[in-house]
Amino acid sequence: MSRLGPARTALLLFLLALVARLGFLVALAQAAPELLDVPILDAAHYHRWAQDMLAGTGLSRQVFFMHPLPPAIMSMVYAVAGPEPMAFVFLQVVLGALGVVLLADLTRRWFGAAAGLVAGVMAALYRPFLWNDVLLETVELALVFM
Repeated sequence: MSRLGPARTALLLFLLALVARLGFLVALAQAAPELLDVPILDAAHYHRWAQDMLAGTGLSRQVFFMHPLPPAIMSMVYAVAGPEPMAFVFLQVVLGALGVVLLADLTRRWFGAAAGLVAGVMAALYRPFLWNDVLLETVELALVFM
């Protein structure tokens, strides 16, 4: 890792994570498109809440029982791209790849360059992270913003 330098390594980890997430998204869209087309449970609530925030009605005027950050960010994405959940998924994919870089950098600072590289590659390819990044969930936003 030291021969490449931290910036170049971070870029390569970002690209690896981004390609892995986009590949997982394409595979999921082919194998089970209903998981992406029809938000369910929390995802459906956040999707509806984001639409209500844009309209200024319904859920946006009630006391909330779930964290308001995901639907707030989702409503910003919807304001630009329209109420299409896939637009928010693409944002999550990019944030997930950024989260990999942040995790690798933190690990590098604490434990050295080799540990940072290993942690970055593992996080880039870790299947639960891939799942969280392609579904409308709050996990990815929490990981990146923490």
